[in-house]
Amino acid sequence: VVAAASQWAQCLQKLGYHPEPVDEESLHRQERELLQVFDWGVNLPSQESWLNIFCMRLNVLTSNILQASIRWAKEQSMVVASTMVMAQATTARLPPRQMAAGIFGINLARAGLLQVEVLGAPWISVLEWERLMADALLTGPSSQCMLNPGHAQYMLQALQVALDCSLAALQEACELVLRNVCGLRGEEGRVPPPKPG
Repeated sequence: VVAAASQWAQCLQKLGYHPEPVDEESLHRQERELLQVFDWGVNLPSQESWLNIFCMRLNVLTSNILQASIRWAKEQSMVVASTMVMAQATTARLPPRQMAAGIFGINLARAGLLQVEVLGAPWISVLEWERLMADALLTGPSSQCMLNPGHAQYMLQALQVALDCSLAALQEACELVLRNVCGLRGEEGRVPPPKPG
């Protein structure tokens, strides 16, 4: 940051301005001044704010046609997120955005808008995935995707755009959410298997 600020100061100097000397200490001082002006109000996105963003994006991408099902998935996701946050602090291993993405994906499958199997990572067997879903008590109300295969594929692509993540990142988020929920329920004490790679 100091290097970039120094370059900026040099550009200003060439334009005839007289900026303060730039060093790490002056940057920290200016940072503290800004935080004090804003009453130290640095708001980091929470699971709830990420879920709201994801839901709005997905509604736009689906032209609000699936709004009721998406709203249901969001409401269910809020309940799960609240439970997880109350039971444990969000860690670097499962930050708010990743937690929200995993919970939302799982609940969209529960709403019948995605195939549950597509959310399972390739390094997890189908049986293990089904067991995780059952142990986390995140099965149903719909056990099958209600959309035809073409629409289900579009929904998966739209979800990736709404979440701004790859399928692999979504699968990892879903797995981590399930393992955390199972851990809260005392059903899953094992460390997740390593990803290939």
